[in-house]
Amino acid sequence: MADSMHPGGLPRITRNHSCFSCQQRKVRCDGQQPCSSCRRNRIECVPGRRTKPSMHRREASRAAAAASERLVRRLRCCEEALKAHGIQVDDEQPGETTSRELLLPSRAPPQGQMIVRSAGSRYVENWLWKGLSDELQDPEVLDADEESQFDLEQPESEPLSLFGDARYLDLHGLHPPAPQLFQLWQIYLNNVNPIVKLFHSQTMQRMVLDAAADLGNVSRSTEAQLFAIYTAAVTSTDEETCLRLLGESRTALLSRFSRATKQALNNAEFLRSTNICTLQALTLYLVTPATLLIN
Repeated sequence: MADSMHPGGLPRITRNHSCFSCQQRKVRCDGQQPCSSCRRNRIECVPGRRTKPSMHRREASRAAAAASERLVRRLRCCEEALKAHGIQVDDEQPGETTSRELLLPSRAPPQGQMIVRSAGSRYVENWLWKGLSDELQDPEVLDADEESQFDLEQPESEPLSLFGDARYLDLHGLHPPAPQLFQLWQIYLNNVNPIVKLFHSQTMQRMVLDAAADLGNVSRSTEAQLFAIYTAAVTSTDEETCLRLLGESRTALLSRFSRATKQALNNAEFLRSTNICTLQALTLYLVTPATLLIN
């Protein structure tokens, strides 16, 4: 016991126990008291503390890996459900991100940008909005005081809308059952996606699979995308296909999904939103009928 203590009451520095100064400077410590490095630099030699390896970081890493594996299994089950209903799941294409890579944390650098204006700042995380802000030189485009004046003119009790009633309405009951949802998605891929290129098909297919598994918990922007896809799919097909695959007339489906799309956009506050998913849903709803008619 006496050998492990310094005469002054401090613990002796061992070969594997560097002093505090050598630990901070990341240099080799000779284990003396004081050590040669501290004597040479004329600084106080304080024994360092041996730190126990942290278990929290390893446990968190294992938990994240387990969660990713669960999501991968869930995605595979959804893909099997698609195949069981006769819907072809595209194989991975060269250069496409695999489903596992999409679910694992990305090490890519963030694409966001902090836009600083005179009255405040806003973090824009989507590359499209970032590029737009670089092109526009007028600081009033994203200026916070403009939004403040807008909010004064339009109080929260009177939400904006171009599509009738702007109050929030629950649309869960208007979604088609999962088999019909998959059929609509396949119709969209075959008829609309080659003409209207708004989405990355692999990423959107993953979103559709996740949403079909739990429609009650999808975000408002995702719900707007789904109803816009339903509407575009029905618009692109004929009466016979609607009756055979979906069990309803084309007119009834268009009426239901069109009204639901407009309400979903209202729920997502599309007139105020900068969410790219909400704006994609709005664009798809507005351009699909005319585009499909021309083609």
